[in-house]
Parts: sequence; structure tokens; C-alpha cells
Amino acid sequence: MAIFETQGGWNDGREVTAESLSMYSGCIEGYPPDTDDPVVLRRMVHMGGDLQSTTLLNALVGAATVRNPGPEAVAPLLVDTVRTAGSLLDADPERAASDTFRMWRVTFLPDVLRPDSPAENGVKAGLRTYAHVLEDLVDPYP
Repeated sequence: MAIFETQGGWNDGREVTAESLSMYSGCIEGYPPDTDDPVVLRRMVHMGGDLQSTTLLNALVGAATVRNPGPEAVAPLLVDTVRTAGSLLDADPERAASDTFRMWRVTFLPDVLRPDSPAENGVKAGLRTYAHVLEDLVDPYP
């Protein structure tokens, strides 16, 4: 637990610096960011949340495709996890799931699913199946 806390984790006493905000927000603002400007700060925090949510979904789908329990059984659990993460970010859970799915789909899938990708056809088929099942669950186009 000490290792986790020294890396940031649940250590409430750590200082949030412009450097750490820049790193976790994908450097959406120039450096050094004007963290005294509430618009800049809000943008950085939201970008960081989007990056973390999308990376979370990618990790969950990756683990699910390797473990192979089947998308119909696992996809609802993945969506629930993303909804919960969205709630922790003070977002509407349904919108968080939908937005995270769309960001994941455009960020992580194209490079893997292209015909010239080195990924095996089975991996591509598995990711496509997960993408289709997740899309049905989150309804990204209400």
C-alpha cells in the first residue's frame, strides 16, 4: 500500500502541481498552464478525467478479450464500471459511459482494426465484437 500511496494513489496530502496537472491532462494547455484561470483549470481536470476513463475502458476490454469470458457476459460489467468511474468524476453516469465508449472507439480501435495492422484476425474480430456489444449497451447516438 505504501508503494501505491507514494505514487499518488490515495495520498491526500500530496501537492497538485502545474506539472502533474499538465501530465495527467495530456498537455491540453501550454506550459506552464495558467492554473489561476478557472477555465484553464477546468479544461485540464476534465481532459484528465476523459483520458483516465478512456484508458480504463481500453484496459478492461483488453483484459476481457484475453480472458475470453464472452462479450455478452462481460460488456455489462464494463459499462457499469465506466458508469461508476463517471460518477466519481461527478459526471452523469449514462453520459460518461456513452462518451467514454465513443472516445475509446476512435482512440484505440482504428490502429488495431486497419487491414495493415499487425494484430491477428482473431484479436480484430474480438475487438469488433466488443465494440458492437458495448455500442448496443451505451447507445452513443440517442
